[in-house]
Amino acid sequence: MSNVHDQLRTIEATARTLDATVAAHEAAFDPTVYMHADGSVVATGDMDLGGFDIDNVGDLGVGTVTPDRSLHVEEDSAATDTVTQVFRLTSTSSGTPANGIGVGMEFEVETTAGNEVGATIECVATDVSSGSEDFDLVFKTMVAGVSADPRLTLSATTSALMTHHGTAVGNGFDCNDAHIGTWIGSVNFAYFGHKAVKATAGSYSMLAQNDGATYLNAASTKLIDFRINNVTTMHMGANALHFPDLKGIYLGTGDDAAIYYSGTDLVVDPKVVGSGRVAIPGSLEVADGFATAGSSRNANMTVWSDNAFGMELSGIGGAPCLLLYGRATDTDAIKFGTYTANSTAQSNFTQRAVLTSAGGFGVGVSAPAAGKVDALGGFADNGTAGIDKTFSFSDGAFQTHSVIISGGIITQWNIA
Repeated sequence: MSNVHDQLRTIEATARTLDATVAAHEAAFDPTVYMHADGSVVATGDMDLGGFDIDNVGDLGVGTVTPDRSLHVEEDSAATDTVTQVFRLTSTSSGTPANGIGVGMEFEVETTAGNEVGATIECVATDVSSGSEDFDLVFKTMVAGVSADPRLTLSATTSALMTHHGTAVGNGFDCNDAHIGTWIGSVNFAYFGHKAVKATAGSYSMLAQNDGATYLNAASTKLIDFRINNVTTMHMGANALHFPDLKGIYLGTGDDAAIYYSGTDLVVDPKVVGSGRVAIPGSLEVADGFATAGSSRNANMTVWSDNAFGMELSGIGGAPCLLLYGRATDTDAIKFGTYTANSTAQSNFTQRAVLTSAGGFGVGVSAPAAGKVDALGGFADNGTAGIDKTFSFSDGAFQTHSVIISGGIITQWNIA
């Protein structure tokens, strides 16, 4: 009987020892880990397994004991200027690899229809031959409930380095209605334009050349519109630059001068800045052939809105001639004179001659008689006072006659 008691006491002591051992292990290894019958593992606290950590909220850390995502991979190395590879997906085959084998990852999201794979990123071998391996990187997304299809492919093929929606872009790619790429006319130009006209060399919107030059363009018969706040302020056609009414070219740092169309007239406005003058270093030409007698007036240069002051080329008498004219309603139609050098005051004008609207021409006379030439001081020949000269002429019978003028007065007739 004592032997039985001894064995029982030994078993009890052993149990106490096991309990103490388990308690010691539990104290050293916190948390307690449970495995359910379905194979799932539950941790009541964090488990530091030395570079591999599972915390009690389900985050898994590799290389970190404080993961802040469901999967957190961290690599601490001495690298300073190189890429550190910290993640690898590997696909192997028990058979013979062939073109099309690859590895990828799926992005699954819960929707009202259940869990859907909305996108994938795949690395696909397009040439598995030893020494000449090629791979494509393919991005796929689900659209309109259809399983993820290729949207963008980065290819190893030089003839199609990129494909978009399954189509090789070669010279570029489409982004909605825009096309961005290399111009089909030359590889030296970057292209931007509408995808509908990308196959037409002359229909681009903008080219940037490899030497830095930039070209704006519109297709044949189309315009280039320049807009401010979506309102066209000017447009360029095949032959000209067009401005709407009251819009034009403004010059100078503070809009010091302007050229524009008022709706009725072309306005060249120096805006009284600086000299306030319109200077033409070369020549000014107003040319439109000439209007023959009885036709409408020709292109002219006027200095007043009623076209009554100025000059024009006309065809009076059937041959072109220059007309210099004043207004018929003014007594003095045209005045000839001089200004004091560099004078800006009208009072410094000195009249030398005048043509009246009645047909009188006066030199040194302010009011010549109508239809007469009136010269103050008479006429001069070669700078001498008066004219002393004999004129000889023949009549129809070949007789020679002469007239002697002295002091501007006919003093003698010599009739043959």
